Amino acid sequence: PEITQAHIRGETARLQALIDRMLRLTGYFSALAGAVFWVLGCPLARTLYHSPEAGFYLEVLGPAMPLLYFESMVDGAMKGMGEQKAAFRYSVWDSILRIVGVVLLLPRYGMPGFLFVILVSSCLANTGRLLASSETKLRLWRWLGAPMLASAGAAAVGVALRQGLAGWFTGALLPRLGALALCAGGMSAVYLVAAWPLGLGEEVRAALAKKH
Repeated sequence: PEITQAHIRGETARLQALIDRMLRLTGYFSALAGAVFWVLGCPLARTLYHSPEAGFYLEVLGPAMPLLYFESMVDGAMKGMGEQKAAFRYSVWDSILRIVGVVLLLPRYGMPGFLFVILVSSCLANTGRLLASSETKLRLWRWLGAPMLASAGAAAVGVALRQGLAGWFTGALLPRLGALALCAGGMSAVYLVAAWPLGLGEEVRAALAKKH
Protein backbone atom coordinates (compact mmCIF):
# COMPACT_ATOMS: atom_id res chain seq x y z
CA PRO A 1 0.00 0.00 0.00
CA GLU A 2 2.80 2.45 0.77
CA ILE A 3 4.38 1.82 -2.63
CA THR A 4 1.04 2.39 -4.36
CA GLN A 5 0.45 5.57 -2.38
CA ALA A 6 3.89 6.98 -3.20
CA HIS A 7 3.42 6.09 -6.88
CA ILE A 8 0.01 7.76 -7.11
CA ARG A 9 1.24 10.90 -5.37
CA GLY A 10 4.32 11.09 -7.58
CA GLU A 11 6.66 10.96 -4.57
CA THR A 12 9.62 9.57 -6.47
CA ALA A 13 12.17 9.78 -3.66
CA ARG A 14 9.85 8.03 -1.20
CA LEU A 15 8.97 5.38 -3.78
CA GLN A 16 12.64 4.66 -4.44
CA ALA A 17 13.35 4.43 -0.70
CA LEU A 18 10.46 2.01 -0.19
CA ILE A 19 11.54 -0.23 -3.07
CA ASP A 20 15.14 -0.18 -1.86
CA ARG A 21 14.07 -1.18 1.65
CA MET A 22 11.73 -3.89 0.36
CA LEU A 23 14.42 -5.48 -1.80
CA ARG A 24 17.07 -5.13 0.88
CA LEU A 25 14.99 -6.81 3.61
CA THR A 26 13.85 -9.46 1.15
CA GLY A 27 17.49 -10.23 0.39
CA TYR A 28 18.37 -10.59 4.07
CA PHE A 29 15.50 -12.85 5.07
CA SER A 30 15.63 -14.99 1.92
CA ALA A 31 19.41 -15.51 2.13
CA LEU A 32 19.04 -16.92 5.65
CA ALA A 33 16.14 -19.14 4.57
CA GLY A 34 18.14 -20.40 1.60
CA ALA A 35 21.15 -21.21 3.81
CA VAL A 36 18.99 -23.11 6.30
CA PHE A 37 17.34 -25.19 3.58
CA TRP A 38 20.67 -25.88 1.88
CA VAL A 39 22.33 -27.09 5.10
CA LEU A 40 19.37 -28.79 6.79
CA GLY A 41 17.25 -29.85 3.82
CA CYS A 42 17.85 -33.61 4.14
CA PRO A 43 17.45 -33.98 7.93
CA LEU A 44 14.49 -31.63 7.88
CA ALA A 45 12.73 -33.66 5.18
CA ARG A 46 13.52 -36.95 6.91
CA THR A 47 12.08 -35.64 10.17
CA LEU A 48 8.95 -33.98 8.82
CA TYR A 49 8.16 -35.95 5.67
CA HIS A 50 10.15 -39.21 6.13
CA SER A 51 11.48 -38.63 2.63
CA PRO A 52 15.20 -38.26 1.81
CA GLU A 53 14.18 -37.43 -1.76
CA ALA A 54 12.33 -34.33 -0.57
CA GLY A 55 15.46 -33.28 1.30
CA PHE A 56 17.47 -33.46 -1.90
CA TYR A 57 15.09 -31.02 -3.60
CA LEU A 58 15.17 -28.68 -0.60
CA GLU A 59 18.97 -28.61 -0.77
CA VAL A 60 18.99 -28.03 -4.51
CA LEU A 61 16.45 -25.19 -4.34
CA GLY A 62 18.05 -23.55 -1.29
CA PRO A 63 20.52 -21.42 -3.28
CA ALA A 64 17.68 -20.25 -5.56
CA MET A 65 15.46 -19.08 -2.71
CA PRO A 66 16.65 -15.44 -2.69
CA LEU A 67 15.67 -15.06 -6.35
CA LEU A 68 12.34 -16.81 -5.77
CA TYR A 69 11.59 -14.43 -2.90
CA PHE A 70 12.61 -11.48 -5.06
CA GLU A 71 10.34 -12.68 -7.84
CA SER A 72 7.33 -12.65 -5.52
CA MET A 73 8.08 -9.25 -3.99
CA VAL A 74 8.89 -7.57 -7.30
CA ASP A 75 5.68 -8.91 -8.82
CA GLY A 76 3.65 -7.42 -5.97
CA ALA A 77 5.42 -4.06 -6.20
CA MET A 78 4.83 -3.87 -9.96
CA LYS A 79 1.13 -4.48 -9.49
CA GLY A 80 1.09 -1.78 -6.83
CA MET A 81 2.52 0.63 -9.39
CA GLY A 82 -0.07 -0.19 -12.05
CA GLU A 83 2.24 -2.46 -14.05
CA GLN A 84 -0.14 -5.44 -14.08
CA LYS A 85 0.06 -5.92 -17.84
CA ALA A 86 3.85 -5.87 -17.81
CA ALA A 87 3.93 -8.27 -14.86
CA PHE A 88 1.63 -10.67 -16.69
CA ARG A 89 3.64 -10.42 -19.90
CA TYR A 90 6.92 -11.13 -18.16
CA SER A 91 5.32 -13.98 -16.22
CA VAL A 92 4.23 -15.64 -19.46
CA TRP A 93 7.67 -15.27 -21.03
CA ASP A 94 9.29 -16.52 -17.83
CA SER A 95 7.07 -19.63 -17.90
CA ILE A 96 7.92 -20.28 -21.54
CA LEU A 97 11.65 -19.88 -20.82
CA ARG A 98 11.43 -22.31 -17.92
CA ILE A 99 9.54 -24.90 -19.94
CA VAL A 100 12.07 -24.70 -22.77
CA GLY A 101 14.93 -24.85 -20.29
CA VAL A 102 13.48 -27.89 -18.55
CA VAL A 103 12.92 -29.69 -21.88
CA LEU A 104 16.46 -28.98 -23.06
CA LEU A 105 18.51 -29.13 -19.87
CA LEU A 106 16.71 -31.42 -17.43
CA PRO A 107 17.18 -34.66 -19.44
CA ARG A 108 20.89 -34.01 -19.84
CA TYR A 109 21.92 -32.28 -16.59
CA GLY A 110 19.18 -33.30 -14.14
CA MET A 111 18.43 -31.07 -11.17
CA PRO A 112 21.50 -28.82 -11.67
CA GLY A 113 20.06 -27.97 -15.09
CA PHE A 114 16.69 -27.21 -13.55
CA LEU A 115 18.32 -25.01 -10.93
CA PHE A 116 20.18 -23.12 -13.64
CA VAL A 117 16.88 -22.47 -15.44
CA ILE A 118 15.37 -21.03 -12.26
CA LEU A 119 18.40 -18.85 -11.55
CA VAL A 120 18.43 -17.44 -15.08
CA SER A 121 14.71 -16.87 -15.49
CA SER A 122 13.66 -15.69 -12.04
CA CYS A 123 12.58 -12.05 -11.86
CA LEU A 124 15.22 -10.61 -14.23
CA ALA A 125 12.78 -8.87 -16.59
CA ASN A 126 10.36 -7.93 -13.81
CA THR A 127 13.10 -6.38 -11.69
CA GLY A 128 14.44 -4.39 -14.63
CA ARG A 129 10.98 -3.00 -15.38
CA LEU A 130 10.37 -2.15 -11.72
CA LEU A 131 13.67 -0.28 -11.40
CA ALA A 132 13.11 1.58 -14.67
CA SER A 133 9.53 2.56 -13.76
CA SER A 134 10.53 3.87 -10.35
CA GLU A 135 13.89 5.31 -11.53
CA THR A 136 15.60 3.26 -8.81
CA LYS A 137 19.29 2.48 -9.17
CA LEU A 138 20.45 -1.13 -9.25
CA ARG A 139 22.17 -1.97 -5.95
CA LEU A 140 23.22 -5.60 -6.11
CA TRP A 141 25.53 -5.39 -3.10
CA ARG A 142 22.81 -3.97 -0.84
CA TRP A 143 20.13 -6.37 -2.03
CA LEU A 144 22.03 -9.61 -2.66
CA GLY A 145 25.77 -9.25 -2.10
CA ALA A 146 25.77 -8.43 1.61
CA PRO A 147 23.01 -10.94 2.49
CA MET A 148 24.75 -13.73 0.57
CA LEU A 149 28.05 -12.95 2.29
CA ALA A 150 26.39 -13.23 5.70
CA SER A 151 24.62 -16.42 4.66
CA ALA A 152 27.95 -18.00 3.65
CA GLY A 153 29.18 -17.60 7.23
CA ALA A 154 25.93 -18.97 8.61
CA ALA A 155 26.08 -21.95 6.24
CA ALA A 156 29.65 -22.77 7.30
CA VAL A 157 28.59 -22.79 10.95
CA GLY A 158 25.52 -24.86 10.06
CA VAL A 159 27.62 -27.50 8.31
CA ALA A 160 29.94 -27.71 11.33
CA LEU A 161 27.00 -28.05 13.73
CA ARG A 162 25.35 -30.67 11.54
CA GLN A 163 28.53 -32.74 11.51
CA GLY A 164 28.98 -32.33 15.27
CA LEU A 165 25.40 -33.41 15.95
CA ALA A 166 25.38 -36.21 13.37
CA GLY A 167 24.47 -38.77 16.01
CA TRP A 168 21.41 -36.82 17.04
CA PHE A 169 20.08 -36.77 13.49
CA THR A 170 20.00 -40.59 13.40
CA GLY A 171 18.29 -40.99 16.75
CA ALA A 172 14.71 -40.71 17.94
CA LEU A 173 12.35 -37.88 17.02
CA LEU A 174 13.10 -35.59 19.97
CA PRO A 175 16.91 -35.65 19.51
CA ARG A 176 16.41 -34.95 15.79
CA LEU A 177 14.14 -32.01 16.52
CA GLY A 178 16.65 -30.75 19.08
CA ALA A 179 19.49 -31.03 16.58
CA LEU A 180 17.48 -29.17 13.96
CA ALA A 181 16.64 -26.42 16.45
CA LEU A 182 20.26 -26.07 17.57
CA CYS A 183 21.56 -25.92 14.00
CA ALA A 184 18.93 -23.46 12.83
CA GLY A 185 19.35 -21.33 15.95
CA GLY A 186 23.14 -21.30 15.63
CA MET A 187 22.93 -20.37 11.97
CA SER A 188 20.44 -17.59 12.70
CA ALA A 189 22.63 -16.17 15.47
CA VAL A 190 25.75 -16.15 13.29
CA TYR A 191 23.79 -14.68 10.41
CA LEU A 192 22.45 -11.89 12.60
CA VAL A 193 25.93 -11.03 13.87
CA ALA A 194 27.36 -11.06 10.34
CA ALA A 195 24.49 -9.22 8.64
CA TRP A 196 24.01 -6.53 11.29
CA PRO A 197 27.05 -4.40 10.31
CA LEU A 198 26.42 -5.11 6.62
CA GLY A 199 23.14 -3.22 6.60
CA LEU A 200 20.56 -5.26 8.49
CA GLY A 201 21.12 -3.23 11.64
CA GLU A 202 20.51 -0.01 9.72
CA GLU A 203 17.14 -1.29 8.47
CA VAL A 204 16.06 -2.57 11.89
CA ARG A 205 16.96 0.72 13.57
CA ALA A 206 15.09 2.64 10.87
CA ALA A 207 12.00 0.45 11.36
CA LEU A 208 12.09 0.90 15.14
CA ALA A 209 12.56 4.66 14.81
CA LYS A 210 9.57 4.80 12.47
CA LYS A 211 7.36 3.06 15.05
CA HIS A 212 8.31 5.57 17.71
